[in-house]
Amino acid sequence: MRPARAFYFLYYAALAALMTYLAFHLAPAMPLLDHAVLEALGDRAHPYGRQRVWGALGWAATAPLAGWATSHFGLSWSFFLFLAVMPWVALVALRIPYVAASGKQPIGGGLALVLRDTRWIPLLLAGFAGASGSRSSLTSCRSTCATSAPITG
Repeated sequence: MRPARAFYFLYYAALAALMTYLAFHLAPAMPLLDHAVLEALGDRAHPYGRQRVWGALGWAATAPLAGWATSHFGLSWSFFLFLAVMPWVALVALRIPYVAASGKQPIGGGLALVLRDTRWIPLLLAGFAGASGSRSSLTSCRSTCATSAPITG
């Protein structure tokens, strides 16, 4: 293997490992946050939608700004911004009150409960089909990009 190819292979492997680590730790963030908000609301859980809409509005306000900044300053600035913002997000997340679940349930118990209710099957199949399609698109793009732009060095 030529040195340039070895470098890109190692770079890609390290990036894939870091992204896997990040995805593994960020995947439960939203369900845990939703649970914490519902627990904090307690008997007043009916205004949950009003609480949750602020997250959607915040995203709607910042997404166009992030797109504009990326088009004007390049993609690399977003990585530095991520490194600057994530410690603050972690501090806020650590201050969210956590209430332990009242009962223990085995890991597969929730899945079995969902699969017994046939109304969930179309949603699960649609999600699986969408995820499979996006994965094949990424694989197709990766193989196309790899063959159309050979690495020299």
